[in-house]
Amino acid sequence: MAKRGFNGVLMRTFGAQDHIATVIDKEYLTPKYLRIRLVSPTLFDEAESGPAVYLRFWFPDPDGSGVEHQRGYTIVEANEDTGEFTIDVVLHEPSGPASTLRLPSNSGHPS
Repeated sequence: MAKRGFNGVLMRTFGAQDHIATVIDKEYLTPKYLRIRLVSPTLFDEAESGPAVYLRFWFPDPDGSGVEHQRGYTIVEANEDTGEFTIDVVLHEPSGPASTLRLPSNSGHPS
């Protein structure tokens, strides 16, 4: 069972729901700026898309401890009918938990 700590409790208190998103495409806009297209069949049943709408993602700690870390990303494009949406990610160094999104093997796998 993943450990989300205080942030997890806080998000649940405010009614946040979990949804699984699958990476379907990636494009490097620059060497440190990645555009990621995802799909989630249930996300837009509860959430809306539009200007300044953002999502919170949970990522496993790279050390394998079972702890999850939260990161927020603004939706830059969305299709509520298909459940597809796009986020842009800045790739920091040293890399953190969300850096797993840049790996080519993640395409087609839940994130």
